[in-house]
Amino acid sequence: LTPIPCKSSNVLSPEEEWDYVVIGDSITWGFLETPPSGYAGYLEQDLSVKVRIHNWEKDGWSSDGVLDALRYNQELRQAVCDAEVIIFEVPRKAFDSPGQDYFSGNPGACGGTDNQDCLPKALALYQEHVDAIVAELVSLKSPSDALIRTFDAHTYWPVAQSKANGTFDGLIYYWQAANNYLLQVATEYQIPVARVYEAFNGPNGDEDPFEKGYVWEDALHPSTIGKELMATLMRELGYEYALQKP
Repeated sequence: LTPIPCKSSNVLSPEEEWDYVVIGDSITWGFLETPPSGYAGYLEQDLSVKVRIHNWEKDGWSSDGVLDALRYNQELRQAVCDAEVIIFEVPRKAFDSPGQDYFSGNPGACGGTDNQDCLPKALALYQEHVDAIVAELVSLKSPSDALIRTFDAHTYWPVAQSKANGTFDGLIYYWQAANNYLLQVATEYQIPVARVYEAFNGPNGDEDPFEKGYVWEDALHPSTIGKELMATLMRELGYEYALQKP
């Protein structure tokens, strides 16, 4: 690939225009609300800058799709390179089919004596994508030169129903492991993580975000209240850059 020239400085004067890039699937949609709403509005209010949004949200985008785009899409690579703020997600597409197979409760649908074999495989694939996506992203833009942020994931399935059919404990074990791995890798790269999972699912991870009004009836997409909470959690991370290049 052709080397990309980037904007050089993260020290901007008040009322400068900041490039704000959002990368991920439809869960990131709330971060694309134009000022004065949402996180973009908080950026303008708190930092006295103007925000220019670059929308790289794609419904149903997989983590390997995000990785390929970061590696080979010159437009996205340039946008990341020039950004002052980057919100990115590592989508959980790897869990879609395995999670549905296990949630269905059909004997043998997920494999193994406990019908859970598909779940650790999904976790391993997700972890592989976390490693690759974060490494690719910071190779384009250092957390010491931009406000790079991510967030962990609330449960993407009907919690009450999974408790009723006995699949909740199996699902949440691997989901928490995925969240913990994202936090571990992001921390190594000095990238702050908004703790959406705890806020939506409670301190023990077993509360239903739908019952709180944080997600719509699909149990997946954040509601208006949920999006506001995610923006607030992101804001509470502050606006500090990494102290040194990872």
